Amino acid sequence: MIIIMKMKPILLTGLVAVSLLSGQNKKLLFIGIDGCRPDALTQAETPNMDELIGGGIYINDALCSINGQPTVSGPGWSTMITGVWYDKHGVSDNSFSGSNFDEYPPFTVLLEESGQEYHTASFIMWTPIHTQIFGNTMDYNELHSTFDGSVAQGAADYMSTPDLDVLFLDFDHVDHAGHSYGYSPEVNQYIDAIENVDEYIGWVIDAMENRPTFQNEDWLIMITSDHGGIGYNHGGQSIEERQIPIILSGSLVSGETIPEQSYLTNMAPTLLHYFGVENNCEWQLDGISMGLDANQFPEYDICPNCPSPITAEVDPSSLNISLFWDENMAPDHVYSLYRNEELIATLDGFVSEYIDTPSLIGLSGEAMFNYRLVLESNSGDFSCEDEISVGIPLGITILEENFNELELFPAVDEAYG
Repeated sequence: MIIIMKMKPILLTGLVAVSLLSGQNKKLLFIGIDGCRPDALTQAETPNMDELIGGGIYINDALCSINGQPTVSGPGWSTMITGVWYDKHGVSDNSFSGSNFDEYPPFTVLLEESGQEYHTASFIMWTPIHTQIFGNTMDYNELHSTFDGSVAQGAADYMSTPDLDVLFLDFDHVDHAGHSYGYSPEVNQYIDAIENVDEYIGWVIDAMENRPTFQNEDWLIMITSDHGGIGYNHGGQSIEERQIPIILSGSLVSGETIPEQSYLTNMAPTLLHYFGVENNCEWQLDGISMGLDANQFPEYDICPNCPSPITAEVDPSSLNISLFWDENMAPDHVYSLYRNEELIATLDGFVSEYIDTPSLIGLSGEAMFNYRLVLESNSGDFSCEDEISVGIPLGITILEENFNELELFPAVDEAYG
């Protein structure tokens, strides 16, 4: 379910015209609340976040994992900051072994590639967000590891920096309470932690509104979480662990551009779109921009989804092979499907499955088939592919096309006839 609140008039006065005249007046406050379940956030008393929702959108069913991505902090924060799932950024646990941020960098790098200059700063509680994910790409950063208001106070103080464009915050209080007392809206300590973080967010919002240039700035405020939790832990694929909240607030936010299902991967594309950075298909972002007023922003370019990975199922009764792959959302594309390097089908670019009935005549043992699926744009300027090998155990040699129609009888020993 998506909860959409109408914009408060006070957030609209005077800001829209300014932001459309100059993209440099756009500012971002990006907040991550580690381990925050949306059902608990809904139940908690959070006046500051409620006010943001009143000037924007609250999504209480976003997902932080759709492909088996472990619901732990390493993969979650990496996905939030890069806009891709763990099969691309390479982070599957908190060791960050196998990370691939050179190929799939944080949004700070993508902002720099746009040619505009942005002053970025982060105030965090979990060290790897700086050392592993952002690396040295933030212009300024501070680490506050104590479970109090110090990270918020540091961020509030830094709000006075005149040329600040992007401020990123990490609150770990809620996750700490979940591990200690339980992740549940029924756990008082867990709810208390959410309410404390809401108070800290209020400090930062107050500092933002007290900037001398605030009336000439257009702030987008984004709040989400890296994962949920169940019991005293997280890491699995239960809905309690996978479901997260997303709050978008600002004068250019609109509920009309919210997809039916929202994902953690949408955060980075949304902020890039907000700053006027065109989507580059070479980045291979898994998310899309959402929640921005379509009347104030150019249409977000949807890149084709490469058919990776392909999965297969064999029907033992019909011996059909069903192939499945991620749906491509971009128009004007076509698939070419090859079996053992022979073209067997040309498919519309929006198709995401195919049932093949390969000939088994003359085959015995295990029949092996290699499928290669190629996605190409009609203009010929884009192509990607994936392949999979599928085996069908036979046990006998099929000699006739009409083998399944043969009438078979049990052998009879005439000596006992």
